Amino acid sequence: MERVALDPISETEDDDIRTVDQVIDDIGLGKAQLLLFFVCGLSWATDAVEILLLSFLLPVLERDWELSSVSTGLLGSVTFIGIMVGSPLWGWVSDKYGRRWGILPTAICECLFALGSAFSPNYYVFLICRFFLGVGMAGLFPVSYYWEY
Repeated sequence: MERVALDPISETEDDDIRTVDQVIDDIGLGKAQLLLFFVCGLSWATDAVEILLLSFLLPVLERDWELSSVSTGLLGSVTFIGIMVGSPLWGWVSDKYGRRWGILPTAICECLFALGSAFSPNYYVFLICRFFLGVGMAGLFPVSYYWEY
């Protein structure tokens, strides 16, 4: 177990040395941590709904927009292609600028392109919106992994 000295000068005194677990227990769970758990849980739920929604939406779009099986397959996979493209980008942003600046743009990106895909007038607009939605999802899920705090 890792030991943390409260005062580096008096490291030899055992009374001033506490473990990280003891410090966290003393601090406790406050409003900031509860708010963070709520926001992260909500972001995870929106990601799950976006993926689940597509499985119900694809058959309807295939019929209404008269899509071929290739177009439907591309529509089903373009979100995951966006996730694949966005993951290295948001990982780099989070490493360089911190998680706060990694999570805010991804949340905005996901919100804007989810609304865009909801109001898409045709296949191509929907395809582009779903791709950029995937780019946003790529950062929001792992960057919002604040449970360790």
